[in-house]
Amino acid sequence: MSKLLHNKKIAADYEEFLDQVRIATNAHLNSAHADPDLKHVFKCTMAAHTVLRSFALRRCEKLFNAAAGIARRVAILSISRQLSLLRVELRRLIECINWFVYFADHPLEEALFLSDPGRVVDDMKDDPIAAGAYGLPAFYRAYMKSVMKREPSGIGSKAASELASAYAELSMEVHPAYGVASPSATLALAADRYDTKLASKMRIEAKRVFTHAVAAAAACDPLLLSKLDAIDREWFDWLVGQNWAQIIRGTEFGLQRSSTLL
Repeated sequence: MSKLLHNKKIAADYEEFLDQVRIATNAHLNSAHADPDLKHVFKCTMAAHTVLRSFALRRCEKLFNAAAGIARRVAILSISRQLSLLRVELRRLIECINWFVYFADHPLEEALFLSDPGRVVDDMKDDPIAAGAYGLPAFYRAYMKSVMKREPSGIGSKAASELASAYAELSMEVHPAYGVASPSATLALAADRYDTKLASKMRIEAKRVFTHAVAAAAACDPLLLSKLDAIDREWFDWLVGQNWAQIIRGTEFGLQRSSTLL
């Protein structure tokens, strides 16, 4: 066996690698104490996690618990400066919300989706329920934008449009060409670049997704808000902003459906 592949050398290289990761991680944690963007992202993730976990008490427990878990992941990824992975997780959160809105009107599709997750069906004309349960992401985004046009306050439609736009922007991180050929070319690096400009962009992206995710969910089923206690509702109001919070409390808000669906 060559010296390059000798077990003792590999073990030594591994220990050196772990030391390097430990040093980098500790440096990130130390600098995070004075980073206002990371503090704001943490506040957003705390608000989103609290609200989404409360939503899970009413319905779609798996979807909302997953969305809440993503909020926690975003907090961890932001501190470790894994910005590209953070954007992938935000994209996943949007998909959870898109599914929730569609399944609110389609309980059969929801049951099928939960029974066999992971399938993708682009065209299944002979089985429309399966097609609805396993559609492409664009299908659910289009459905939410369409159904939210009926939401009386306008918040639902705005949230749907913002999430669709954010999804398109976040999807660049998933496509390898962006990481290979873009000016940042992050795939050529062991870790993402990080500076005040990138940190600010991350903060804006995270807040945008969390705000419109909880707003879209509440607009789809306004009874979700009844599960929020005073503290949870304060987090929700902070996340959506004072203007929207007042509209939601003081005017007709949310889609109205048969109680059998909710």
